[in-house]
Amino acid sequence: MLDSDILYSIIAEVADSPGHAQDLKNISLASPLLREVALPVLFHDVRWPHGDKHSEENGLEFFPVSLWRHFRKLSLLWPDHWPDSTPPLWGDRYYIGGDYHPRHMDKLIHALPRMGGLNKLHISCPFYPPSAIFTALTQCPSIRSLSISDTPVYMGLIPRVPAQFHLEHLSLVPVAEALRVGEGPYDAKYQDLTYYIRDYRKKYKHDSLAWYAAQALLFNFAKAHALRSIQVSGDLCQLFDLAQHEWPNLHTLILTGHAPRQSGTELVDVVAKMPKLEDLRLLFATVKNDPLFQVLPTQVSTPSPLLPSANSNPIRTTAKGNPATLLTQLRRFALSNACQLSGTIFHYADRLERLVICAISDLPRVPIALSRAEVNALMSDLATPLTNQGAAAGDVAPPSSNSCQSSPSPAPSSSSITAAPPPAALTYPSLKVLRIMIEDKANPDLCQKITALFPSLESLEVELCGYHDGKSIYAWDEFASALAPLSDSLQGIEIVHSVP
Repeated sequence: MLDSDILYSIIAEVADSPGHAQDLKNISLASPLLREVALPVLFHDVRWPHGDKHSEENGLEFFPVSLWRHFRKLSLLWPDHWPDSTPPLWGDRYYIGGDYHPRHMDKLIHALPRMGGLNKLHISCPFYPPSAIFTALTQCPSIRSLSISDTPVYMGLIPRVPAQFHLEHLSLVPVAEALRVGEGPYDAKYQDLTYYIRDYRKKYKHDSLAWYAAQALLFNFAKAHALRSIQVSGDLCQLFDLAQHEWPNLHTLILTGHAPRQSGTELVDVVAKMPKLEDLRLLFATVKNDPLFQVLPTQVSTPSPLLPSANSNPIRTTAKGNPATLLTQLRRFALSNACQLSGTIFHYADRLERLVICAISDLPRVPIALSRAEVNALMSDLATPLTNQGAAAGDVAPPSSNSCQSSPSPAPSSSSITAAPPPAALTYPSLKVLRIMIEDKANPDLCQKITALFPSLESLEVELCGYHDGKSIYAWDEFASALAPLSDSLQGIEIVHSVP
């Protein structure tokens, strides 16, 4: 018999291949040793319930106790058609139009505290999950991650949390938040009309209780000082709520749904509370007639004249005094077309290693990405140096303290005027990965601008997203010539053309 380490390596190789589940099942039947090696991989990521696994005596079957130690991620994925069946499947409605109450949830509640290796729980169900699930979760010693999506919640579900319970990752996506990113593939269920007409989605889509539950989950069930990553919808949390807390260990913040209101609190105020934040993703869906989300503060302040001249230029700050230069801590940044895109943003977030500019809409609509004119303007802004440390070319800098004097300065003589050399175009050598979605066809000129701006780029993806005729008017060798200066660094490239 082969050494156990070699067997584990073989199992890991099989697990990386397509259709690995059936192969691993077959291997596990070969011998007790192979079974012991294969089971941790087979049951690393599991879901419950399974509609085809039930019995007359026990109802819905749960996993045997002997397998619980192998679980690392468990997903409670309750089929959304079960409550709408007549009669309801695996649950009850006590009166017509009443809430659906699932059966056999006690099996999961009983098992959770006994899953010694479980570190992630995902919940997606068409009913209010029993509060006992959250109580049981606090008794699970290894749990570090919780995600809740397409599930109604209310504040009464949240129990008192033991001092030793610390989540590191939390994701909250409200009922019926279905976003489409670009024109790429998405879950087939979003193509089915029944997804949008399920009773519970119509009932809980704009549930006012969800906001209070999200606050309780973010700030009571989880602890701000322990969290390392958050994904939360703008429909469940405002910037003001995030800025009220200190997040000393947070390195990833993902905001989805619809852009939150910016009344008195701006994005930079939130970043100021997150000293370790490196990954920021503003993945908002566009909404017709809604204002674009402002990434940078609109206020420009003038520093004290006592500061050295190098630091005396105007700088963008929030009303709370937080400077836009806080964005320099970001290493990974993603923005959707629901944000106010300007190259000025990247004069502050100038140490990025990964950048994504995408198009997002609410399903079933197809998103429309940036037009060619918008992309050209963005590239131009990126290359244009700041006229002052805090204001980009085209920004209106505040007047200096001398501008209010009544006597104008004398005009210089023509002999004393010398033409200043044009400022050198900016480059961003730290950026390694760029993904951008555009409405119009990619062209060699765009690739030349990308090459000039990002000389160390390793991966480039340009995706079409919008109304287009599908005809390519440029030969591939033109793109190759435009990208030739990146030949030493570029490792992957994908320029997506639509097929006529």
